[in-house]
Amino acid sequence: MKKKTMGFVLSGALALGVLAVGPTITGAEETTDSQTTVEEGAFSFHGKGEHKGFGHKGKGHGGKGFGLFSGGMKDGASLLEDIEGYDIETEGKTIREVKKEVAELKVKEAAAELGIETEGKDVKELFKEVAEAKLEEEANELGIETEGKELKDLKKEVFEAKVLAEASEYGIETEGKEVKDVAKELHEEKLVEKAQELGIETDGVEHSELRELVQEAKVLEAATELGISTDGKTTDEIKEEVREAKKAQFEELGIVFPEKEEATDESDSETL
Repeated sequence: MKKKTMGFVLSGALALGVLAVGPTITGAEETTDSQTTVEEGAFSFHGKGEHKGFGHKGKGHGGKGFGLFSGGMKDGASLLEDIEGYDIETEGKTIREVKKEVAELKVKEAAAELGIETEGKDVKELFKEVAEAKLEEEANELGIETEGKELKDLKKEVFEAKVLAEASEYGIETEGKEVKDVAKELHEEKLVEKAQELGIETDGVEHSELRELVQEAKVLEAATELGISTDGKTTDEIKEEVREAKKAQFEELGIVFPEKEEATDESDSETL
């Protein structure tokens, strides 16, 4: 393979929790720069055979996608599962420190599974190597030739193949259309599907409004799971109660949430 020119965006890399590998879609746009992004929440990699493009039909809007898309309300539960799964000592640590520890364990585990040597390498370097290996692995699974290609070009090919395959599953006509336009249609189809799963009426509803309704439904769903009463409360009030309830779950483990003015990153005190 030609010298790799993939640019890597490590957003608070070691402190935060999700590594999205490969092409990603935000709304309907393809990211034009190949990148590895580390976002807050559960840290995860798609395993072999799990890369299902925009999200397999039936799994809802914002599924596994070209990278891993975290759903905010689910992130807290995922992090709790990781803490338990890795048997991490949490007493007295900040939420940021715990996320960092989970991230490091996850990337080392992924590297080992991919046969990447970890000895003497820092985590940033491993993030990069894992991202490259996962992209090439995905390209191979799709039958895309990788030899002699720069990673940004390979990423684009993987992106297009994923979008077109997923569009076909949804019966979306692709002939003569730009891939970004197909991706937009796919995004809208997934949104409608998710809304219907949540019992939301979709006929005649604009997609912008539908997105808001889906988010509201997710907040109510999270509140129900936590046993929070929603009667007579606004969505913002319920969302705040959900946040506080999730925060309490971490505090029970001795995890510290710095005050906003003391936090080096506001995600320490706000994001669950």
